[in-house]
Amino acid sequence: MQKLIIKKKNKSSQRPLKNLATLILAAGQASRFGSAKQVAILNNEPMLSHSVSIARKNTPSNVHVVVGAYKNLVTEHLPQDVNIIENKYWQQGLGCSLATGIKLICDYYQREETRKQGSWHKKLLPRKVKSVATIDGVLILLADQVAITTQDIKRLITSWQAAPTRIHCAFYNSQCGVPAIFPASYFEQLQTLNQDVGAKRVLMNSESKRQISMPNAGIDIDTPEQLIQWQRAQNIETAHL
Repeated sequence: MQKLIIKKKNKSSQRPLKNLATLILAAGQASRFGSAKQVAILNNEPMLSHSVSIARKNTPSNVHVVVGAYKNLVTEHLPQDVNIIENKYWQQGLGCSLATGIKLICDYYQREETRKQGSWHKKLLPRKVKSVATIDGVLILLADQVAITTQDIKRLITSWQAAPTRIHCAFYNSQCGVPAIFPASYFEQLQTLNQDVGAKRVLMNSESKRQISMPNAGIDIDTPEQLIQWQRAQNIETAHL
């Protein structure tokens, strides 16, 4: 079994301020799509690779992907520096996947110093991950928001860095949603989610959130027809695995 590789930290170095991890939700069955849309080919790569690429550019070595319905298939298409979290109860919906991801990310960072003494880390498939004592926030991304750009996420992160104790989320179609960054103070609340509402309930109940206009976040892929329409609009060659 491959071991988690942890870089040793210089004793004199300090932890970076406002350290951010990314959690990508890709555990669903995609019932409307009829198959694993996470790996439907778009622009010569699996659809999920779009979100993974953006995450790796903005939070290098701190990227986590929740898998479920198509665990093996999705895992095959992920780079080695991405950490994988399995949600065995993916049928319970997006909220369950989010709660599972946050819990295991917290477990990892909180127990890093004693990781070899316990079995908690076996819940994560063995990948290289960044050695960080704690994190200040988690960026939530979806697997099917194909129009999101690196610049969209950079604007969201910049906003969060200026006020890291607040939720910062995308605003599109007259509502707030993901992508969103949740500070550590919300982790406990996020771990209680268990339905298909995902983070929206937490976003709606937060009075101190900052909303970032992001029209691209309103474009997602739920059906093969939508994928074809997006391909035609962008003049991208599309196929399905």
